[in-house]
Amino acid sequence: MDKTKQKNMNNIIAVLAIAVVVVAVINLFIIFIKVPDFQEKLTGYALGYVNITISSNIQINLTNSVTNFGAGGVNSTCERAMLKTNGASTGVVLCGNWSADNGKGIVIENNGNVNCTLTAQGANDAAAFIGGTNSTYEWNFTLSEPGSCSGGTLTQNFFRTANTSAPATLCTDFRSLDSGDEVMIDINITVPTDAEIGAKSDTITISASAQG
Repeated sequence: MDKTKQKNMNNIIAVLAIAVVVVAVINLFIIFIKVPDFQEKLTGYALGYVNITISSNIQINLTNSVTNFGAGGVNSTCERAMLKTNGASTGVVLCGNWSADNGKGIVIENNGNVNCTLTAQGANDAAAFIGGTNSTYEWNFTLSEPGSCSGGTLTQNFFRTANTSAPATLCTDFRSLDSGDEVMIDINITVPTDAEIGAKSDTITISASAQG
């Protein structure tokens, strides 16, 4: 075989070799793309997804909703009597014969899953609630559990005249964590000797709303 034919033969072999390599690369690429399909068909391989949405829930619970000192009167040696709650413990009665056993503060718990703004408003002031000369009706807002609440217009650990004209903001950040989600309203009432006889009551409206 002369050199020209030998050279042509070598060129043909080289072209065929390149063609084989190109075909092999194309086949390899197709196999790579099809592997997930082969896995799905041959082994049941597939991708699954789990989706869940947790909705916000504002819920407050009054673990103690009633302060009740029962029936009683001012002692004959006093001009007025003081009835005061002491958190979840037995209340205090001075210069009167009311029972302190059920004179406990109103306890509020955040049972929801979000922090919220908490407000409270009474229906009657001291004159309408108790009557008489220089009667008083006061609230004291405290935390039953540390860290339960922050912000607000009703000063913590300080008795002030019960809010009746508009809702008082107890706190703007009432927490929902179990370790700190409980607050309390203590009551302080002064009953003068000239208060009108009869049953006395006031309703406190307590509300929770989304922060903002």
